Amino acid sequence: MMRLGGGLLLLVAVALCTSCGTPSSWQLNVENLTSQAVVVQPWSGGPKTTLECQQSVTLHAGIKGAPDLPWHVVVVLETSGHVLLDTEATAQLPSQDVVVEPGANGNDIAFMREAGGSLSNPGGCEIG
Repeated sequence: MMRLGGGLLLLVAVALCTSCGTPSSWQLNVENLTSQAVVVQPWSGGPKTTLECQQSVTLHAGIKGAPDLPWHVVVVLETSGHVLLDTEATAQLPSQDVVVEPGANGNDIAFMREAGGSLSNPGGCEIG
């Protein structure tokens, strides 16, 4: 009887630890498909990452210093500081992709969508 009780206690302890101490699997992938460098700040006060053409970064909520959600995601053009995206990422959303791509009339755009989509054209990167 004692062995069964100890096993049950261990199972409860593991379940509690899993629900509160394990990093989530939620992730944000940011990909720059434009010829201009962009700066990404995934949460208020968080690190700023510069992405050149065809570069990306993936961040995981609750891992390596990243806070739990919600995140305030901001993407700006490096040269001018023009804001391309300013939005919230919450736990109610599935993992997300932020895509920065050339827009009409040479105005780059950024948008956030459910992770896993694909683009038919990699955009306006000029390499070489």
